[in-house]
Amino acid sequence: MRNPIWAVTLALASCMTHQTVEAGPPEPYRSETDLHTLQQRFVDLRFGMFIHYNMATYQDREWGDPKGPTEAFDPTRLDTDQWAEAARSAGMTYGCLTTKHHDGFCLWPTESGGDSVRDTPKKIDIVRAYVDSFRAKGLRVGLYYSILDLRGDIRHHNVEPADIERIKFELTELLTDYGPIDFLIFDGWDAPWSRITYEEVPFDDIYRHIKRLQPDCLVAELNAGVYPSSALYYSDIKAYEQNAGQNVPTDSRLPALSCVTLSDGWFWKSWDNKAELKSAEQVVDEWLLPLNARFCNLICNAAPNSEGRLSPNLISRLKEIGERIASKGDLPPMPRATHVPVITAKNLATGRPIRASDSPDTMGPDLANDGSFGSTWYPPSGQTDGWIEVDLAPKSEFNRVVFVEPVGRWDDYAQSRIESYKIEGLKGGEWTEVAAGNSSDPVRIATLTRRQADRVRVSIKNKSNRNSAHISEIGIYDEPGKEERELLKLKSLNLSDANVKGGYVRGERYRVEIDAEGQAMLAPLQGGAKKPIPHAAPDRFEVYREERLGLAGDDRVRFCLGGTALDGKRRISNGRIDEVAGFDRAGNFRLKSGLVVAKDYGHLDYGFVITSPTRAASADSARIDNTA
Repeated sequence: MRNPIWAVTLALASCMTHQTVEAGPPEPYRSETDLHTLQQRFVDLRFGMFIHYNMATYQDREWGDPKGPTEAFDPTRLDTDQWAEAARSAGMTYGCLTTKHHDGFCLWPTESGGDSVRDTPKKIDIVRAYVDSFRAKGLRVGLYYSILDLRGDIRHHNVEPADIERIKFELTELLTDYGPIDFLIFDGWDAPWSRITYEEVPFDDIYRHIKRLQPDCLVAELNAGVYPSSALYYSDIKAYEQNAGQNVPTDSRLPALSCVTLSDGWFWKSWDNKAELKSAEQVVDEWLLPLNARFCNLICNAAPNSEGRLSPNLISRLKEIGERIASKGDLPPMPRATHVPVITAKNLATGRPIRASDSPDTMGPDLANDGSFGSTWYPPSGQTDGWIEVDLAPKSEFNRVVFVEPVGRWDDYAQSRIESYKIEGLKGGEWTEVAAGNSSDPVRIATLTRRQADRVRVSIKNKSNRNSAHISEIGIYDEPGKEERELLKLKSLNLSDANVKGGYVRGERYRVEIDAEGQAMLAPLQGGAKKPIPHAAPDRFEVYREERLGLAGDDRVRFCLGGTALDGKRRISNGRIDEVAGFDRAGNFRLKSGLVVAKDYGHLDYGFVITSPTRAASADSARIDNTA
């Protein structure tokens, strides 16, 4: 194996390890275009071609044999123009090529020392041919890269500092030699079958490296089978492998991709020329259109054969798919995906000392910081309140606290059991509340001003003393970048547009709850007795769904309903657009115009045009606006 040219750089770095580095905020990620804009741009692409082509193509395998000779990779009629034309015929808008799969063979002539097309008979730079062909046809370009590398022995427990430098070197080649790359799909990283963790190959280090080279390149990590579906853990795009049984939830609102394959496997096999392929009806009617409605982009695999071409049966099926899409007429605009903060940093809570108010036998609080979302802590039955607290390492700083409730994991846990929560930090022997809320989201994310604490405590209040609320994992993070907060957003369901009289106070907010008799009641969020829903006047009250809106400094915000600023004097007009200047200690947000707005104002959105809102049929929050 050749000596990698980055060995000198690594050696020089190792000579400097004696220097002391002062602790401080993590280096911000380089940014040019707003992340939410990039995510929506990707969702709007709708449909793309996954191209699994690598050493496995020449071995009738799904993973290439890492011990096989590099000379086996020998395309005799490579035609990447044909790939691109077939993608266009199917109505696709981009491609994604497997530049390196799990066996570690590289489809470009890398200087990293790894096996590559440089070591093959024809020495063709497949990545170059692919990006040139797809761009020539007006198609966007994505790349796939596996962290697991069996030829390079980059495996769980075997990762050395030199391996991390090699990964960064190869990514540098891909992101500097081949023009703008719209997205990178990562695989073989923090997966149950590869077991390489985000600590062994540090995610934030790789993510920062990518953003430094190409700030507008999105990172999609195929980890949706491991992390909760309602949050973006270590990925700009929620990435599902549908062939592995990972299905996009019907209520998903995150920017997502779902990958499927037209044949039975990902790589071409010698028998695939005559294989039965997925039908155009299945691809379009069962996958593409339903997934698009869930804010999800479909990436469909069409694997080239050993000649380097798409077989005739694939060419025909892709054309049929395009005709099927065309028969639907003009497709509706893609819905606007929800903006949520991306978790990129190491979890400071994992494996730290942890305690709880109480626990059932055999169910200790360590089940909430063991790094697994499959285990849970919960208070004993009959207890309506409980807490868990984590001891942090000395001088730990953080700006985000996340805890996950396993809603939907069991049949009897279909809805949140948490009525409210509070997050506190212990510093100098004194507890201080840093966040609180009553959101019903399974993943609660509190974005804070960066701070130190010796301990962090999460307290929860159960909705009922019959069924205990569970916490499956707590996360404490020191995230780079601008300060960002999650605020309440009330999304009108347009079920009515009037008001109701009779025992209600103007502007009062309620949560719809089911009482012991199974009746739906309105529980005032500010406390007090529950009230029946005024069914006799269904056209005289407004109903909203509670959502979360992530805002950071310089974000543009649009107000969807008039109201008053926090001082109770200055008016906020409906439709007003302003920019966020920052936040006060209570979490209220300051505007550059000078107004301070309550964190639970609710009637706001991002300051750009919204298209194709999705109509919902159920709600868990209501607001009564009584003008009488």
